Amino acid sequence: YSAGVNFSTNQPPILQRLANAINVVFNFARNSLLSAGNLTVRVTSSIFKANTRFRIRLFSDPVTLADITTDGNGAIDQTVTLPLTIAPGSHNIVIDGILPDGTAIQQQVPITVNVDGTVTYVNTINALLPLNENSTPVATITATDPESQPLFYSIDGTDAALFDVYPASGALSFTHEPDYELVNQYKLFFIATDNGDYPKADTVAVIINLINILELPVVTSTTAITGINSTSATSGGSLTVDSDTTALTTRGVCWSIAANPTTANSKTTDGTGGGNFSSHITGLSPLTNYYVRAYATNSLGTVYGPQVSFTTINNADISYATPQDYPLNTAISALS
Repeated sequence: YSAGVNFSTNQPPILQRLANAINVVFNFARNSLLSAGNLTVRVTSSIFKANTRFRIRLFSDPVTLADITTDGNGAIDQTVTLPLTIAPGSHNIVIDGILPDGTAIQQQVPITVNVDGTVTYVNTINALLPLNENSTPVATITATDPESQPLFYSIDGTDAALFDVYPASGALSFTHEPDYELVNQYKLFFIATDNGDYPKADTVAVIINLINILELPVVTSTTAITGINSTSATSGGSLTVDSDTTALTTRGVCWSIAANPTTANSKTTDGTGGGNFSSHITGLSPLTNYYVRAYATNSLGTVYGPQVSFTTINNADISYATPQDYPLNTAISALS
């Protein structure tokens, strides 16, 4: 042996469990036999509403593995055993709970039972992150290193290009605000690597499930004014209402002789649905300039469309949509 050779063992870093996630850890090696009867999965979290129902189930059977109540802090720490009767094929460990604001969530981690009776999974450590849509910050994932070496954080996986991670801090965020209506689940791997001579790493599979947030409608337009006479006119608007828009309580147009009218001024009420609608404006004064905006109201508030304006005429019986509609003698009489 040479006295000049120094052997050392570099231990891998250890990723910490996420405080704002549901952490699912497989306590058995990949390709373990189901028939052993001791394949357990540990689920921990502290993100739920206190003293509410929490379930761990196996689908597609389904089989209830745990049906418990969260503690006074909204936390759970539950280990379940996979049943011996799982058929070969793809399955999901499904977790149901209630968040502090009352939102019911369901998260899942896939497993596979092979025909030879062995069980495989994507990653030993899984962080399930329920996250509100329209929010770019995700989490800060940290690790410790047995040799106290500096750590470098990175991401990988199919959806990794949709995220940014700060290599030194482990702060993870979306590159753009996520929209539940476009994509509601993202999967990636979060990796902590040390800087030893033979670098070692630890990996956690992160599954982000977006929560659909109720939102205000969008008023895309206020219809150009038609049917103008001395005391009335016609307008309307167009609304975008999607699946995360809280139900409308009313819609219509509002008007005033001052710019930027609101529902505190004169207004119509014209139903509660999305799409296009028509409004009949009444109670106007002759030869007066008015400003009009379409509006929509739900439980979250009122939003307005772009402003249009018009001027009433002096004869309540004359109304022309285009110059081509003007009968010459009548128009001259009306203007005289």
